[in-house]
Amino acid sequence: MYRCLIVDDEKISRDGIAQSIDWQNLGIEIVGLAKNGAEGLAMFRETTPEIVLSDIQMPIMDGLALAKKIKTQAPETKIIILSAFGEFSYAQEAIQHGVQNYLLKPIDEKELEEALIKLLQEIQIETKRKHQRQTIDLLFKREIIPLVKNTGIVTVLDAEGFMPTEGEGIEGEIEGNRISILTLTHFTYERIILSGQKGFYSSYRSDGNVVKSYQEARMVMAIALFWSRTNLTYWRVEQQRKKWQQFRFERNNEVNKSSRKLVEALHQSCQSEIQETLTSFFRLLKQFVGLDAEEMKTTCMNLLCKVNEYSNFLAEEEQRRFPEEIMALTTFDQIEEKMHQLFEQLLINYQNLDQQAHLSIIEKIDRIIEQQMAGDLTNQTIAEQVFLSPNYMAATFKELTGRLLSEYITEKRLEKAKELLLTTNLPIVKIAKQVGFSSQSYFTKNFKRFFGVTPKRFKQLHWSKQGVEDEKESNYL
Repeated sequence: MYRCLIVDDEKISRDGIAQSIDWQNLGIEIVGLAKNGAEGLAMFRETTPEIVLSDIQMPIMDGLALAKKIKTQAPETKIIILSAFGEFSYAQEAIQHGVQNYLLKPIDEKELEEALIKLLQEIQIETKRKHQRQTIDLLFKREIIPLVKNTGIVTVLDAEGFMPTEGEGIEGEIEGNRISILTLTHFTYERIILSGQKGFYSSYRSDGNVVKSYQEARMVMAIALFWSRTNLTYWRVEQQRKKWQQFRFERNNEVNKSSRKLVEALHQSCQSEIQETLTSFFRLLKQFVGLDAEEMKTTCMNLLCKVNEYSNFLAEEEQRRFPEEIMALTTFDQIEEKMHQLFEQLLINYQNLDQQAHLSIIEKIDRIIEQQMAGDLTNQTIAEQVFLSPNYMAATFKELTGRLLSEYITEKRLEKAKELLLTTNLPIVKIAKQVGFSSQSYFTKNFKRFFGVTPKRFKQLHWSKQGVEDEKESNYL
């Protein structure tokens, strides 16, 4: 059985997750329910689970801090973050901490089960690779060391800092000769062979059989031993390491440059410019052979964050959905295709907004204020209902009306209060609450500022005038 730890500060949420699916059928045992990150970390150290499900917002230690500490102590642990927050910053930071998935509350049982099944498959693959590495280590001691002793190989390859997610280095000293072995997947293996064929000495399958050809070598997990009586091969590898560092620098610059181009293209509704910018962006990313899917996802999240920072084009619903969609992908092609789709959607959003003529936003805001006047009306709560970011909605409102939305809400509330004072016999305190003022004194202060008299005086004047008119009408009759 695999072990799972659940960390959430809400008891109803902890218990709900623990009871929502058939854990035993998945081959998973719940080893602990923690109410905050600190308690979760203590339980993790005690139970060493393979999987951790954690909320983000918790007292004492939040979910991201917990994930960071767990990944530092046990990098192989699989973590799923659970959150009611859809902002990119959470998803982006979760990826950077090595979190495997990011699910939004309320948790969908099927979605959670699918995420767990995927993690179990990853754990099984990694366990198999661990056994392979143990076999490789045995092979290294049994086959490679005698080979090096017999041929007097002077070495070569330093794997440290080079393609960290695609290869693992084994270094050692054999009778004064420094050697380095690189365990490779087929992708990295092929590229290394192509870039350093003259230094390639021999390779082995993880089962100990000699690989006969480059073509066969590309298809298996293997050990590659590079050697040279000069430093030629080492120089080539060192050049690749420097290229990796240079790429990271260039990537950050490209994110900034591309995000500005994309925002400008969206403003101009230029689809061809958007597609061209994205294609160029991914072409640059693919130039470096060591970039893996996780690094690609982080880069794409950075790009989307920058675009949203410059434009506020992303609606609340998209801020929740986009991170989940990106994190679920596993290949370069899937990620590139998804980014093209996302920006097509952003362009449609912008064009629709433009075609509807921004006045429709004012109409929607008016309707929300009228229907929810007694409730909590803020930029955030209204923006969520019109599917715009709060900043963009507020800026658009001010551009169209020349007024702050908060002032407009207050004015609408006071106009409604005036109407109720004129048409009902409700007490002033009830009218204040009905139009969204929790404090009668604050309501009175605003009413007087707007109409020049207090609500009480306004009501007295109205009913006094009404009484005079009624008397005149009675005398006439």
